[in-house]
Amino acid sequence: MKIGSPKETFAGESRVAMTPDSAAQLQKLGHECLIEAGAGAAAGYLDDAYRAAGVEVVPTAEDLWAKADVIAKVRPPEDAEASRLSSGKTLISFFYPAQSEELLKRCADTGATVVAMDMVPRISRAQKMDALSSMANIAGYRAVIEAGANFGRFFTGQVTAAGKVPPAKVLVIGAGVAGLAAIGTATSLGAVTYAFDVRPEVAEQIESMGANFVFLDFEESQADGAATGGYAAPSSPEFREKQLAKFRELAPEMDIVISTALIPGRPAPKLWLADMVAMMKPGSVVIDLAAERGGNCDLTVPDQKVVSPNGVTIVGYTDFPSRMATQSSALSTNIRHMMTDLTPEKDGVIVHNMEDDVIRGATVTHAGAVTFPPPPPKIAAIAAQKPKEKAKELTPEEKRAKELAGFKAQTKPGNDARCRRGRHAARRRLRARELHGAFRRVRARLLRRLPGDLERQPLAAHAADGRHQRHFGHRDHRRAAADRLELDDRGDSRGHFGADRDHQHRRRLPGHAPDARHVPEVVRAIP
Repeated sequence: MKIGSPKETFAGESRVAMTPDSAAQLQKLGHECLIEAGAGAAAGYLDDAYRAAGVEVVPTAEDLWAKADVIAKVRPPEDAEASRLSSGKTLISFFYPAQSEELLKRCADTGATVVAMDMVPRISRAQKMDALSSMANIAGYRAVIEAGANFGRFFTGQVTAAGKVPPAKVLVIGAGVAGLAAIGTATSLGAVTYAFDVRPEVAEQIESMGANFVFLDFEESQADGAATGGYAAPSSPEFREKQLAKFRELAPEMDIVISTALIPGRPAPKLWLADMVAMMKPGSVVIDLAAERGGNCDLTVPDQKVVSPNGVTIVGYTDFPSRMATQSSALSTNIRHMMTDLTPEKDGVIVHNMEDDVIRGATVTHAGAVTFPPPPPKIAAIAAQKPKEKAKELTPEEKRAKELAGFKAQTKPGNDARCRRGRHAARRRLRARELHGAFRRVRARLLRRLPGDLERQPLAAHAADGRHQRHFGHRDHRRAAADRLELDDRGDSRGHFGADRDHQHRRRLPGHAPDARHVPEVVRAIP
């Protein structure tokens, strides 16, 4: 089949649904690829790059819609584009069916099949097709960059010769894909980052990225993300009041607030109210990633940047992914992965299997009927396990007390026979160490004394054999030793302690037989 991507008609949209790389992968599935002339120019992909990849460049959108069997777009179709659909054609794009009932009905009446990339279920097998997560990742990163462009100070703290610069404090509301991307970017830039989410299971993810999770003292347990397809669920009025009270407490301290809170099929919840903006310092920045659905901030104006009376900048752009069009378009592999599932035999023939969880969940119209909303997937949605309670960090005093208690427990008398044997063995080892140390000290003293005694004796039988003489002790001690040994007339050696050692082994000087006239009868070497 022929897959074509037209140029986006939405004002300011720079992304394109097909790149030369993704086109090459689609051709391996047996499909032919078409692109409208100039469709990828705003994202940095020229027509010549498409031609080099084997893509047919079509001069007009009308020709492309007429030739292509599958239309791949970024934005939902305009009314004029929806009218070009017909039975047998397939449209793959973002669609937002819950907010586009009239458009959904119009597309169903044409008999075309519509695959909404924003409806891909959040299950493990579908992660490679999750276009919403891909765009949210880019939006979270770009939100921090946009905040830095409107913030008048460093993100990181610095100590310079001119003075000390404190780090910026950033609050991220909502720890989904966009929120986690914003947390990672702000932390890497050196900001002190705080994050809040109604799902307690994300606390561990937030802290693992170096941010501080904002806890609420509230008894009510929030629904796990698995119950709502991996998204946050609406909270109770009581929880909301506690949440707003916490935000009012944080507002005077925060320099940058990035809000990402969205609930599928609902307007964006209002979380950063006008009074909180009034509490913020002049020069602070609010980035509202939910502006397209009404915004999380009371003062947000979609697609505009406004400044509050107290000097706080509120950015309500709705095209953060489009502001990084090259990167966003490169992630159009989500559509290519969807086409891989729709072409199981890789023969260029689309098989629309409505028994498949992913295909069924993303299909909103098929064979002239509206198939939205889809049934729940047979496989549970992805949800992080609730974090285990962390062990309390002990203070140095508590650590010492714990070690002392453990030592006392191990050495407590009367425990059992094994403990008594252990104590006896320890005493024996101590005595052995003491005796060994005493022996080494006595041996060292004797070695220091012996060289001096040898120097006062007659030389060896032959002076040439001096190199064979045994060297005792360290060179520095040879001439410093005093006469502390007593030699009797027979040459007997009596030690410092007066013990007669005539019975012990006697060693000769090497090289010659002993000569009583020149060589001492006894030269003792202590091992």
